[in-house]
Amino acid sequence: LDLAGGDVTSSSGLQIQGGQLIGVGTITSTITNAGLLGPSLGAGGLTVHGAVTLLASSQLSFQLGGLTQGTQYSSLNVNGTVTLGGQLVLTFANGFQNTITASNSFTVLSSTTTLGGVFVNVASGGRLTTSDGFGSFQVTYGKKNTVVLSNFVPGGPLSLLPANSNSASGVGEANEQKRSLHLPSAKGPGRTAYLPSGDADTSSEPAGADVQPAASIARWLG
Repeated sequence: LDLAGGDVTSSSGLQIQGGQLIGVGTITSTITNAGLLGPSLGAGGLTVHGAVTLLASSQLSFQLGGLTQGTQYSSLNVNGTVTLGGQLVLTFANGFQNTITASNSFTVLSSTTTLGGVFVNVASGGRLTTSDGFGSFQVTYGKKNTVVLSNFVPGGPLSLLPANSNSASGVGEANEQKRSLHLPSAKGPGRTAYLPSGDADTSSEPAGADVQPAASIARWLG
């Protein structure tokens, strides 16, 4: 179902079973989502008069294309209860990943009552990487009636490996420590940084390795 600015009313409730409900406009009905619920970009966003339940298999998807709610980033406004569940999905639009700053925040969901439930892929206060890999947001909901995205950090997850490990051959894997972080990266999402081995001979480090000093690692972790 693609709602293009119109109104939908259902006394029996809308059941999304593996399909999708996307668009902007107004829905007067309860919604039980086991598929994809995705407000689109457009004035007013998607408004629901009725309870919204997001089941474990569901996806709630938002587009981020600017700073104005509705027309530039999608939003879901619910006049009723909301039970969170399933996955929260975030995607950039209109090249906005190139101009967004860490100080920008986005209220993508609001309800007239306190939100219940949790997303399976991000706890309140945790970070979530966008589906296109351009960076991550802190997601806040908890005991509130909104879902807010803030503190954007560009770049994909950064895997930290000892510089003298060789994961391809298995050498050094017994002592290998891996961590994933969402960090700024001029080299694009998913880059790998190698912790300095401390050896004078750096021949064990991959050619062109992004070797980071311990101070930088500590700053990123902090």
